[in-house]
Amino acid sequence: ITVAGSGLVRTCTVVQAAASGVFAPRRINCGGPAISGATPWLADTNYSGGSVWTTTATIANATSAPMAVYQRERSGSPLSYSIGSIPNGAYRVRLHFNDMSATSYAGKRVFHVDLEGVRVLSSLDVYVAAGGTRRALVRAFDVNVTGGNGLQIVFTKVAGYPQINGIEVESVGPPAPAIVASASQVAVPE
Repeated sequence: ITVAGSGLVRTCTVVQAAASGVFAPRRINCGGPAISGATPWLADTNYSGGSVWTTTATIANATSAPMAVYQRERSGSPLSYSIGSIPNGAYRVRLHFNDMSATSYAGKRVFHVDLEGVRVLSSLDVYVAAGGTRRALVRAFDVNVTGGNGLQIVFTKVAGYPQINGIEVESVGPPAPAIVASASQVAVPE
């Protein structure tokens, strides 16, 4: 971009850096061990806070992830995940939930979820949204990861304790390009 006038020429150069690397989907079995198979899940990692709970009960609607994902959870307050291995870019994040408690009821466990500082779920009651206890529930969101510190997920207590069973992160396009700009000013004789 060049702007001329009053004896000066101002030049600004903008360079778009090429995106590099291929992002392999990340799947975290929250509260559980690694799961191998066609779509492997990592053992619970990158969390802060919460405790692990398990069940051996069969979970209804568990078709989006292995049954084992819905049979373990990380729950508590505070609870967050900071997945630093996620580079800046555009992603689809799938959050897997299951209210495992046999004694649950509407309003017992209600919480908010923020992705990258943006509230994506307000007052989520997994029991109500899934239609009862021990029923899988998946919520998906598109998010832009920025700042170079990976994907940030924060669960905020409203009633009871927030919980999560699984997290999936898949790229929905190339990472946002880096923009590098430089400017110079040159005197031009009139």
